[in-house]
Amino acid sequence: MDFISIGERTQARWQQSLDTLARLLGVRVAAIVRRHPGGLSVLLSSDTAGNPLVPGMRIATSAGGTYYDAVIEAGRPVYVQNALDDPRWRDSPMARAGFVAYLGYPLLLPDGQVYGTLCLLDTRQWPPSDVHRAIVSDFHGQVEETLALVYENALFGAQQDTLPSAALTVDTRGVVARANRRFPKLWGIDADAASLAGRPLAEVKALAAARLPDPAAIDAVLPDVAAREAGGPSARPPGETGGAGGSGGLGGAGGLPVQLADGRVLRRTFRTLRDEHGRVWGSLWLFEDVTAEVRAQEALRRSEERLKLALDAASEAHWDWNFETGELYCSPRYYEMLGYVPGEFECTHDALRDLVHPDDMADVTAALCVPQGSFAVPGLSGLSGPAVARVVAGACGVGQFEVQFRLRTKDGGWKWMLARGRVLARREDGSPARVVGTHMDITAAVSQRLALARSEELFRGIFSTASVGIVLLDRFGLLVRVNDACARMLGYATEEMRGQHFSRFMHEEETPQAAATLTRLLDRTQDASRLQHRLRHKDGGYLWTDISASPLVGPDGEVEAALAIIADINEQRAAQQAQEDSERRYRALFENAQVGIFRTRIADGRFLEANARIIEMYGWTDRAEFMEKMRSTEWYVDPEARGRMVATLLRRGEFRNIEVEMRRRDGSTVWFEYSGKLDGDTIVGVAQDVTQRRAAEAARQRSEAHYRLLFEAAADAIFLHDPEGRFLDVNEVACRRLGYTRRELLDMTPHELDAEEFAEQVDERIQRLREEGSLTFESAHRTRNGTVLPVEIHAKLLDFDGRPVVLSIARDITDRKRLEQALMREATTDPLTGIRNRRQFFVDAEREMGRATRYGRPLTVLMLDLDRFKRINDRFGHHAGDAVLLGCVQACQQSLRDTDILGRLGGEEFAAVLLETDLDDALAAAERLRRAVEEMAVPFGGQDLRCTVSIGMALLGPGDAALDDILRRADSALYAAKEAGRNRVMLARATNGGMEDQNRRWSSGGVPRGNG
Repeated sequence: MDFISIGERTQARWQQSLDTLARLLGVRVAAIVRRHPGGLSVLLSSDTAGNPLVPGMRIATSAGGTYYDAVIEAGRPVYVQNALDDPRWRDSPMARAGFVAYLGYPLLLPDGQVYGTLCLLDTRQWPPSDVHRAIVSDFHGQVEETLALVYENALFGAQQDTLPSAALTVDTRGVVARANRRFPKLWGIDADAASLAGRPLAEVKALAAARLPDPAAIDAVLPDVAAREAGGPSARPPGETGGAGGSGGLGGAGGLPVQLADGRVLRRTFRTLRDEHGRVWGSLWLFEDVTAEVRAQEALRRSEERLKLALDAASEAHWDWNFETGELYCSPRYYEMLGYVPGEFECTHDALRDLVHPDDMADVTAALCVPQGSFAVPGLSGLSGPAVARVVAGACGVGQFEVQFRLRTKDGGWKWMLARGRVLARREDGSPARVVGTHMDITAAVSQRLALARSEELFRGIFSTASVGIVLLDRFGLLVRVNDACARMLGYATEEMRGQHFSRFMHEEETPQAAATLTRLLDRTQDASRLQHRLRHKDGGYLWTDISASPLVGPDGEVEAALAIIADINEQRAAQQAQEDSERRYRALFENAQVGIFRTRIADGRFLEANARIIEMYGWTDRAEFMEKMRSTEWYVDPEARGRMVATLLRRGEFRNIEVEMRRRDGSTVWFEYSGKLDGDTIVGVAQDVTQRRAAEAARQRSEAHYRLLFEAAADAIFLHDPEGRFLDVNEVACRRLGYTRRELLDMTPHELDAEEFAEQVDERIQRLREEGSLTFESAHRTRNGTVLPVEIHAKLLDFDGRPVVLSIARDITDRKRLEQALMREATTDPLTGIRNRRQFFVDAEREMGRATRYGRPLTVLMLDLDRFKRINDRFGHHAGDAVLLGCVQACQQSLRDTDILGRLGGEEFAAVLLETDLDDALAAAERLRRAVEEMAVPFGGQDLRCTVSIGMALLGPGDAALDDILRRADSALYAAKEAGRNRVMLARATNGGMEDQNRRWSSGGVPRGNG
C-alpha cells in the first residue's frame, strides 16, 4: 500500500474536516492513522489543544494492545465509552496515556485491505449521540470513497509502468491522463513522463511530430479519438479495432506501423477505456519498437530463394508452408526419409496431419504456429477459439521453432524427427503467413537417449531399493552417495555417512589396502576389484563384507567416481568357518586312521585322495610324488586280480574284504584286504595290511600244534563248525568276548549266535563257502547280555581229519565301524541339518549329471536361499536361526523325492538336484517346495517363526559341459528371483549355441506370473 499517495489538496480537505469534527464533538483528538508493514503512522491529526498525535508520528503495533490495533484486527468500528470500566482496556497503553474514550472506524480499500483507521479519542467518558455518530460515519464514507479512487488510479498507473510497450492515456477532454516511463524514451521526447500528465493532447503531439519524417502525419499517428469515441467504432483509427473492455484493461488487437525520422519502426495499437457502466472515459495508445523484426523479415525475403536451394541440396528434408495460399512444398528428401518415392503422395497439410503420431500432434501444432482450423489439436479440443489462439500465438511470437515428434513411415513404423524452422512472414494480426523448416531423422539418437534414461532410472531404482549396500566415492575417497541398505547395515543414517571419508568405516588394518585399490581404480590401472573387508559398525563392532568396486567413467572418458557394492557376509563367514572346522575334523580322522583310505579313478587307477596310511602301506614317503606317479593298476602281483574286483564292483556297486597280493615300492610284496564302493567313475575304498594274518593261517596249516597255539592265543575269536552249522570248537577269546562258557557256545548254532538281520544269511554263506572255498564278510554276534557286537569274519573250508569243516575267525570291528561311521558322517553330512554337506552334494550331483548326460535323461538343479534370514538371527538370535534352518530342511525333505539330492552349500543357501525331471515337473516341484517353506511355522520361544525362500532353477542343456555351468545359471536365476521381490521361483533356460536365452518364468504366492 505504500504506492498509494494522497494528494496535497485531499489532505488539506481532510485536515479541515478533522478540525471541525474535534471541535463539534468536543473531543481531544480526531485523527487518520495509516497502516504500514512495520506498524502505524499518523497521517493527519486535528489541531486541538492537548492533542499529542503529530502527523508523521510512528505508533508501535501491539496485537490487541491499542485501540487502533483492535479496529484493524476486527475490520469493523470499535467504541470504548470508558476504558477504566472495561477489564480488557483497563491496563492498555492508551488508557495509561489518559485516553479512556475511543471511537474508531477501519478505512478499507476496494480489495478488502485495511488502509488505516479514522479515530476519535478523549480523556473523559464520552457517550456520543446518534447525530454525532451519523456525522462521523458520513465523514468516514467520504474518506473511503476518496481512498478507493486514489487506489484505482495508483493501480492503473502501476500497470502502465509494467507494460513492455510505451503507453499514453488520454481522457475524453483530450487531456493526457498518464504516460508511462517508456513513452518519452521510445519517442525521444525531452520531457519527464510525469510532466506529461495533465497536458492537452495537442502539446504532446507537437513534441512527437518532431520525431517523424513528415510532422503533418502526427494526426494519423495520434488522432484525437477519445472525445469522439462515444460516436462508436467509426471514430477509431483506420486499420485498427478497439476492444470494449473495462477501464483497467491494457490489451488490444491490431497494429499500424509508424516510421520515425531516425529509421526506427514502431507498431501502434489502440484501446478504448470504459468504466464499469460501459461509459467511455479515455483512450490508450501503445507503441512497440519493431525495427529489428521488420529488418529481419526483409532480410529473410531477400535470402528466401538461396535458403530454399541450399535446403533442397542438404541431407535434411525441407518444407515450405504458405498459409495465405495454402500451398505446402516438401523436398524430395522428405519422401525418401519416410520410404516413399518423391511425389508418391500429395504434400498437403492433411497428408502431414495423417503422418504425425497422435500423441505428438499438440506439440507440432503449437511449435509450427499452425493457425486454428488447419490441424485438429488433441488436448486443446475443450478450449474456446481465443484459448487455442493464445497457445498458438505464444509459440509463434518467437519467430523460430524446434520440436521433436514421430512420423509414420511407408512400412507402418515410426521415425523420430527433429523439426527446425522459422516464420518468414506474418499477417497484420501477428499470426504467421509463411513458415519454412527442415526435418532431420533422429530415431537412433532418441532411442539411445531413451535407453540412457531407462538405464539411469533403473540405476536410481536399484540404488534406492537394493538389498545390498551401494556407495559412490569421489576422487578424494569421500562418500558422495550412500543408499539406505548400506546405512542400515552399519547402523547409521544416510546423512551421517554422506560426505565422510571411507577410512572412517574401515578396519584400520585394512585401510591401506582399500586406499591402494581405490587409487588404482580411479587411475584406470585396475578395471575392477572384489575383496572382503571388515567395516566398522556405529556401535563399534565390525562386520565382514564382500566389496565389489569399479570405476565410473563420464562422457568425456575421464573417471568421475568409483562405485562399490557391499554385501553382508557375516553369516556366510560364520558358516564358512563352521564348514572349515568340519573339514578339519574330517581331515584329522582321514589322516590319522589306522587303515588306508583312498579314492581312485576306475579308468586308469589314478589316486584322487589318499591318507598317510595307504601311502605308507605302498612304501612311499613323499605324498606329492605318490599322488602324481602312483597308479594302482600297475602294482598287482596278479594282473587279473584288479579286473575281478572291478567286475564285482560294477555288478554289485561294492566289494568287501577282498584279499589281493600287492607290490610295494621297494619290490617286496604284501597282502591287502580291500573294501570299496562305486562312486560315479571312481572307487572309494578302505585297505588294511593282512600279511601277518595270512602268514598266521599258513603257519597253522603247516602245523597242528601251531594251529592249536594260534587257535587259543589269537587275538580274534575263532569258531570251528561243520557245514551243517554245528559248532565243533571255539577259542577262549570267543567265550570271553561274547560272555558265554565254552559249553554254552558249543550248544549253539551260527543261526542262534548271529544277530537277527544276519541270521537269515547263514545258509547262503555256507553255500558260497562250498563253492568258493573261502569267504570274508561282516556280521554281528549277540552277546550274553543282549548287546550286538559287529564282527568281520574270515571263513575257510578246510579238510579236518578227512571231513570238511569251516574255520571262522571273527574280528571285533566295533572301533572300525565307529570310525567308518564317523568318517562317513563328517565327510558327507552337514553337522546342523543332517543333510549332505557341500562336498558330498557336489560328489553326488556330478555323478548324477554324468549319468544324465551319458543316457540323455532330463535333470534339474535348484538353488535355494532363505529370504531375509539375517533378520531372524538379528532379532531372535542364532539358536532361532538354527531352528528355522532345521524346519526349512524338513519342509524340503517332505516336498522332494527320496531319489532327489538335497545339500547345504553354506549359511542359508541350499541346492537340490531333481533326477529324471523335465521342465513342467521341475516347475511344479519347485513351487511345491517354495509353498512348503512359506507355510512352515517353527515354534521357538513361545511363538511361531516363519520365513520364505527364493529359488533359482536351471535345466541341463546341451551346452552344459560341467556341473559348474548349470549351477552358475541357477545361481543367476536365484539372484533374479531376489531382484523380482523374493519368495518366488525363477527359471533360467539352457544355453543354445553359446547364447543364453533370457526367457524366464517365476511364481509368487503359488501362482505363476509368466515370463520375465
